[in-house]
Amino acid sequence: MDALIKDLIRETTLTSGAVLTLTLAQDTKYGRFADAASVGQAVYYAIRNGDNSEVGIGTVQAGNTFDRTSPLVTVVGGVYDDTTPVKITLAGASTVALAPTAVALNDIISDIAGLSAVYEPIDATILKDADIGVSVQGYNVGTLFASTSDNLSVGYTTDIETLVSDTITPDLTTEWLKYREVVGTVTINEPADGAYGGCVILLNVTGAGPYTVTLGAGCYPVGTIPDLLTTIKYECRVVKHTALITSVEIVEVVGA
Repeated sequence: MDALIKDLIRETTLTSGAVLTLTLAQDTKYGRFADAASVGQAVYYAIRNGDNSEVGIGTVQAGNTFDRTSPLVTVVGGVYDDTTPVKITLAGASTVALAPTAVALNDIISDIAGLSAVYEPIDATILKDADIGVSVQGYNVGTLFASTSDNLSVGYTTDIETLVSDTITPDLTTEWLKYREVVGTVTINEPADGAYGGCVILLNVTGAGPYTVTLGAGCYPVGTIPDLLTTIKYECRVVKHTALITSVEIVEVVGA
């Protein structure tokens, strides 16, 4: 389903219960849903009510109202549900934001993967400083890019950021590959720079262990977060999906 994503759109609501339609109130620090979308337009949304959260696809309605049409993921009482999520029950004030979701990103990836293209090597010549009718200076493509060092690299980094503390607040503006020698209890916090995205952290347990892992506010586990055992290496993936939800997954690197 196609739905709109926009930046800096956030409001509040005092609507209570597991109802469809929310009445929105302006948060003067942000734009309104009506500023970003027309009536009847589908948008990706995120709701935070106390310790409970919900993301999904909703519909902007007239009179600063909003329908949370299709919940996609919920966290209620610490229980994560992306299989059969239902609208969370609201009480008191809630924050409602227009925000990108993992589903939106996966839809984009799926669309790109669905584009079929076949690339075949060809012999070609790049023309440089051509003076038609007088001379043409040419460079053979195979010679020009004979070394792999001449090729463009996408999604590649030569640097790994070494973290200095077992309390980890990832900075998404630095290297996306990070490393930490674990010597104590680990705390994973949501990225602090405000950007969306993710990073991969290699956790190398060099202390006595085992060490527990604690997730900070706004961080939610993907599967079970294990205790970290001595001499074992773990891959920790931290992804900030929205302003309200950061997912954390930790798996053992077998045989490393």
